[in-house]
This record gives sequence, structure tokens and C-alpha cells, in this order.
Amino acid sequence: MAQEPLLKDKVNHQKNIDDFWQMLISLPAEQIQKLAVRADENVLQGWIDLLDLYHNNYQDPAALQNAFNDWKIRYPANPGVKTSPTALIQIIHQSSIFNQ
Repeated sequence: MAQEPLLKDKVNHQKNIDDFWQMLISLPAEQIQKLAVRADENVLQGWIDLLDLYHNNYQDPAALQNAFNDWKIRYPANPGVKTSPTALIQIIHQSSIFNQ
């Protein structure tokens, strides 16, 4: 994620976000709980909070979308706000497909 601000090409930027998100969602819960986030690591804390709301809401796309919208307000500078993980957006869009 450290290279994220340096990536200017949209395709590589999206791939970086998607790869990071895939790594996060594949981490075992025990490992996530052991992560130590310093007070000045707001971006990392944002990703961990997004991961938590994903795990709590992934089976309900509408709830996930609401939680994601709230997350974007709490972490407006997080790279995931501007370039959201594709897998996350696909789950959220399931809600709008089924509710039409």
C-alpha cells in the first residue's frame, strides 16, 4: 500500500487496491486481531475498519452499502474511498440488482 500514492495509471492503481483488499480478506481473524495500529496510521486503521464492516455485513449487500457509505465519511482520505476494491463494489451492487 505504500506505493499507492505513486501509482498514476488507473489500471495499476486499481490492481494495487484490489490486491491489497484480497490480501486483507484472506487474513485469518486471529491475525487481524493481533495487528497493532499506531495512532498515526489512519489509513491502515481505515482499511481494518473496512475489513471489519465487510465481515459483519457481506451477507447483506444493502447493509454493506450503508456501512461502506458511513466508512467513507469517517475516512475521506483513505485510498479506498477514491478507488474502492472491485470485489467489495461487486457485492454492494448485488443489492441494487436484486432490488430492481
